[in-house]
Amino acid sequence: TTPGALRFLIRREHGGEVSSYLSALPVGATIDVRGPVVEYAVPPDVSEVVFLAGGTGIATALQAVRAVLGEGGEGDKRVKILWANRHRSECAGAPISSSWWSRVWGTPPGPSEPPSPLVEELRGLEARYAGRVEVKYFIDAEGSFIDRKGILEAVKSEGKGGRKMIMVAGPDGFVKHYVGARVWEGGEEKQGPLGGVVKG
Repeated sequence: TTPGALRFLIRREHGGEVSSYLSALPVGATIDVRGPVVEYAVPPDVSEVVFLAGGTGIATALQAVRAVLGEGGEGDKRVKILWANRHRSECAGAPISSSWWSRVWGTPPGPSEPPSPLVEELRGLEARYAGRVEVKYFIDAEGSFIDRKGILEAVKSEGKGGRKMIMVAGPDGFVKHYVGARVWEGGEEKQGPLGGVVKG
C-alpha cells in the first residue's frame, strides 16, 4: 500500500447500517472519517504476538503485523494469527484445515471462488515476512475452532528472547469467550479481568 493511503475492504452485513451504506458507494467515493485513534501500542520489548482474530477482528490483526514487524521487514519479531470465521465464504481461498470434518467426511467443500482480498493480503504478508508471519484459519461450519491447546501451541517458546503477547479482536462474544468481558471504565471500553479460554 501507498504510505498515507487508506484502503477499505467492506463486507456488507445484512441489516448493517454502515456496511450497507459504504458498500453502495462507488469506488473512489469521498467519505469523512475520524481518527486515527491509537488504542494500544505494542511495547518494543515484545518479540512475538499471537493474535486471536474473530471475523472482522482480522483488520486489527493486520494493523498488529505492521506495528510489530514494521514496513521494512528487518529483525526477528514474529506474529502468529489464528483467524476464526463462521463460514468458508468469509475467508474464501483459505487453506483447508485438518478438522474433524475432513477426517470424517473427506475433503470439506473447498473454495470454488478465488481468494478473498483479505486472504490474498495475508498470503502476501506470509511471503513478504517469510517465517515471521504465520496464519492459521479456523472455520466453525467445518468443525475447526481455536482451542486452548492451539493457543498454547502458538505461544510455546522457540528459544527466542523477549516477551510474548496475546492480542484478541472480534465481536464481543468472541473476545469474552477467549479473554473475558470488556468493561466500561472512565468513559472508555477496556478489557476487564482476564478470563475465558486463555485464563484456563
